[in-house]
Amino acid sequence: MTESLGYIVANITNLEGLCARRRYGHHVVAVLQWGMPEALNLTADLFAGFPRQQSRETLGAQAAVLRAFATHQAAALIAEVTQVSGQAPFRHLVTPGGYRMSVAMTNCGSCGWVSDTSGYRYAERDPLSGRRWPRMPDSFREIAAAAAAELGFVGFAPDACLINRYEPGARLSLHRDSD
Repeated sequence: MTESLGYIVANITNLEGLCARRRYGHHVVAVLQWGMPEALNLTADLFAGFPRQQSRETLGAQAAVLRAFATHQAAALIAEVTQVSGQAPFRHLVTPGGYRMSVAMTNCGSCGWVSDTSGYRYAERDPLSGRRWPRMPDSFREIAAAAAAELGFVGFAPDACLINRYEPGARLSLHRDSD
């Protein structure tokens, strides 16, 4: 059976221990891809046409795309995502407007991003289990710190990670994380 690609997006954040407050910290976003059976493939390869070697594309004064930055660690990172999701399973959250999100999410670290009909927020405990979120794997911290240092943010110490799983058919509409 041939395989196509699905995507995991990890938003690794430094919230400076302020999970209970509405606060946006510094973010490092990593996109990983994994194989899935061709029969499930409903989307094209997100990275088709892009070079597979490491490169840097500057977007602004403090923003850049570090292409293929974590390629050498992809298998280990996917394994870590599997361990995290074993403790805090992926789930489809509900927006404040009552709509089910098509992307599946989980979290690890000191707190996690959650959404329901009462709003968007960071929470120290998984609302499904009542337990603390799983510990953030060291590999996540290391890759985020290395990417941040590459962009001049030496000393970035991530403490929370939102992991989104985009399966075929999942959507992400134009939005701004401001509420």
